[in-house]
Amino acid sequence: MTKRRTQKTRLQKSFDDLEVRQQNITWPNYVSNARSVDGYLFKGSRDAPLVQRIGAWLFGLTFILGAVGFLFVGFPDFLTRLISTAMLLLAVHIFLVGCRRRKKPRQD
Repeated sequence: MTKRRTQKTRLQKSFDDLEVRQQNITWPNYVSNARSVDGYLFKGSRDAPLVQRIGAWLFGLTFILGAVGFLFVGFPDFLTRLISTAMLLLAVHIFLVGCRRRKKPRQD
């Protein structure tokens, strides 16, 4: 009877596995994930998989559309033009980060 109590059930193992997988979405752990995403979007990576590059394209395209919309909808003053230009430059940079070619693996 003691062996049965010490062994985890399949359900308990599933819950433990679920908790381990969801650790990176709770407060202290998601900060490191956010830092790595920001680092990729600003610095780029030649080893980024296709999914991350497509995400950067979409994120950059969203910023481009927002900057153009802000420029046309906003008031035509200096501050609006300055903000939309900065937003457009950031958007183009993020879009180009996603366009970097993948580094070819070395063949030995």
